[in-house]
Amino acid sequence: MTAPTAIRWSRRPAAHDDEISSILLEAGEVDLEAIGAFVQSLIDELGDELLRYKGILAIPEDDRKLIFQGVQRVAGFDYGEPWAPKEARASR
Repeated sequence: MTAPTAIRWSRRPAAHDDEISSILLEAGEVDLEAIGAFVQSLIDELGDELLRYKGILAIPEDDRKLIFQGVQRVAGFDYGEPWAPKEARASR
């Protein structure tokens, strides 16, 4: 699955003997169905290699932050606090 061009990403290079690396994906508001399908595809393809993942998502027309986190093939989503009035609605 290719990432939409509106999503920025960066990767922390692994240290000399470090086999663990991280990737940061950033976007504005995201479609809940599309992000669910994206996370499921990551789990299906890379689940055994995913040590830990987490994020805060901005869903259009929803005033609350959607928090997601997981370890390997176990993931969960739950709503958190509302977005502050002047806070940028950014997904990370």
